[in-house]
Amino acid sequence: MGEDKTTTVAVAYTLAYVAPEVLNGKRQTRQSDIYSLGATLRQFLIGRPAFAAATNAALIAQILSYPPMPLMVDIPSELVDLLDMMISKDAADRPETAAEVEDALRAIQQNRPASFTAPAQIVNSSKATISVPEATTVEPGDVTERIAPPYVTQPFFAQATLSPPLVRLADPVVLAGHDGSVNAIEFSPDGSKLVSASDDRSIIFWDTASGDIVRKVEGHNDWVNAVAYSLEGDKVATASDDNTIILWDATTGTEQHRLAGHTANVNSVAFSPDSSTLASASFDGSVMLWNVDDGTHQQTLGDTLDLNSVHSVVYRSDGFAIATGSFDGTLILWDAETGQKQLTIEDHTDWVTSVAFSPDGNVLASGSVDGTTIVRDAITGEKYYKLDAPVARVNSVAFSPDSRSLATAGTAGLGFWDVASGRKQNSPTSDFAHGVISLVAFGHDGTKLATVGADESATVWSLAPNSH
Repeated sequence: MGEDKTTTVAVAYTLAYVAPEVLNGKRQTRQSDIYSLGATLRQFLIGRPAFAAATNAALIAQILSYPPMPLMVDIPSELVDLLDMMISKDAADRPETAAEVEDALRAIQQNRPASFTAPAQIVNSSKATISVPEATTVEPGDVTERIAPPYVTQPFFAQATLSPPLVRLADPVVLAGHDGSVNAIEFSPDGSKLVSASDDRSIIFWDTASGDIVRKVEGHNDWVNAVAYSLEGDKVATASDDNTIILWDATTGTEQHRLAGHTANVNSVAFSPDSSTLASASFDGSVMLWNVDDGTHQQTLGDTLDLNSVHSVVYRSDGFAIATGSFDGTLILWDAETGQKQLTIEDHTDWVTSVAFSPDGNVLASGSVDGTTIVRDAITGEKYYKLDAPVARVNSVAFSPDSRSLATAGTAGLGFWDVASGRKQNSPTSDFAHGVISLVAFGHDGTKLATVGADESATVWSLAPNSH
């Protein structure tokens, strides 16, 4: 997809190897180099970085404040200890020299005691072996099915014994301005604005803090079904029942390009992480990729004309894969470069309404009219667990910016789930969104949430953990 994408991905992955103290402006030391080496070894061994996110700001926040994703491969515990030491937040906990790391690796390879001693408590360990009281147990009924893939070690699911923080919604701000049902809503990357799309053929730009209308524009000739912001925040894409996509200048609200090629309703749009390409999914059964700069059609994924109507499309945060969900219940992973199918998954029994990758690129969630949300590995497609609401349909799924929480919206209202354990995080004391919820979207800093109900308005909530 061009040189720009390669450059952007390279910069993002370089940042993922930078030690926390360097990100905080301190001088780089030997321990900083050990961190970078540890991050590189981890990437080499398990095929994914310790930290990943869709934006540099989110990536830095993860490196500074969050534990790494669990090691989802079966490797010796001594190697896990070494890798944890090397990417410890505290430089003092890391090995002092590369020679010490080499000696430890040789010892592990030769199955003899390593010369290093792991600290008693490594902050933000990836092993997730946290001590909890024996009385703390998983409440029944949250996760109806948990399948650990054979390559996933038990520590990933050990967090199921923890009590995840509850989520509290408060300070609702109602956005009223459309004259028809609201079909889509998304925050700008900096969180200061939202854009919504409606059956009234308009899109509205809103001020997040005040709920005031910044700009209302029209351009489509039928219902507007989907909206997406580019990562830079300078462009917005909308999809419509008029079979077209429009690229808008997000600052002025002026139309830049009108993309025509689908032969039926366009249901979903998604920008690639470098914003150079736009993917669109249609009722005609096709998924098309478009050049954002000039609006030209680049390719159609695979032989998609034999597919059932495609309802949802999303890019993985590394830009190398695309996921689609269809009306026939199938979920497909595509190679974003070649346009070829990687995986076809058929474990939903009805229309897949929504698909979402976690911002770190490790987990994929899909929601369906069959009442289930399935959480799986974003690369292999292996299922971790299924959330079941047999009397309800799931309309929308979305991950929090730190990839730790999953929100589901549907006929049973709004739900929050701890990604590692599958346990529900809804706070009973919250001023919560009830009734039918058709859409849910997180703000990019994790402090705001937008929901859309069955009326002609949307609501912006303040979002905070609540341990009570």
